[in-house]
Amino acid sequence: MSLSPGWNDQSPEVQKKFRALIEGAIENQVPCLNKPEKWVEYDEDHPPSAQEAAKMCWGCPLRLECLDYAESAGVTFGVYGGRVFDG
Repeated sequence: MSLSPGWNDQSPEVQKKFRALIEGAIENQVPCLNKPEKWVEYDEDHPPSAQEAAKMCWGCPLRLECLDYAESAGVTFGVYGGRVFDG
């Protein structure tokens, strides 16, 4: 997983959340770690529905941490923690 261009502009707290999220993803081998396309490279004109997003992340042990990270970082695109961010 690569770091976004504004990574250095993120607060230390957000950077810490991201590092913890990645460490947890590696430890738990979550599906989005090695094949993130489904979560972040979908057609912008046809994002997953709220139900589809929830289903994509159902059962993930990092779902809440992922959602917290996305909200804290101001993510604007992708599925994080079972929620679609699209703008």
